[in-house]
Amino acid sequence: MQTDRLVRTMSDSGSPSENQLPDFGPVGELQEEVRERLAARGRFETVPAGHAVITQGQPHGSFSVLLSGRLRVSVHAHGDLVILGEVKPGETVGEMGAIDRYNASADVVVVDHPARLWTIENDEFNEFAEGDPARGYQVLKMLARELCHMLRSNSESMLRREETVRDHYRDNDY
Repeated sequence: MQTDRLVRTMSDSGSPSENQLPDFGPVGELQEEVRERLAARGRFETVPAGHAVITQGQPHGSFSVLLSGRLRVSVHAHGDLVILGEVKPGETVGEMGAIDRYNASADVVVVDHPARLWTIENDEFNEFAEGDPARGYQVLKMLARELCHMLRSNSESMLRREETVRDHYRDNDY
């Protein structure tokens, strides 16, 4: 179970450390030194169940790594609430906020139990990247891979939906 691995990797003693990023998931691709320096720039916090970490349509200028708990990602579209998925420990959320301050495109809410997150604001991230370009490049590359993964996933989902609609009309022979 990923949560168990998180606890084991957070410190040698087996208890979660208050100031480390996980060595798995997208940030696990970063060198340990980069994770340590990046962790020192952001903040670690516990967020209660039901709390919105990100609110669709509101300004958003940070990105986070989920350390424990679960987050649900959803959007309000045409009067409907559409659940897009869940964020699991080790995964990132709000990646675009590290690069571009803009209104959030989705809601991200803590599910069931409190969640532990590490978050860095856009300004702090920019200072990190500009002050240490080599390490900043590694983090930007990791974020770019995550954004590419999301774009590919969304493209595949839209293509499958379009194929389903076309098949429906072909089957009904209008």
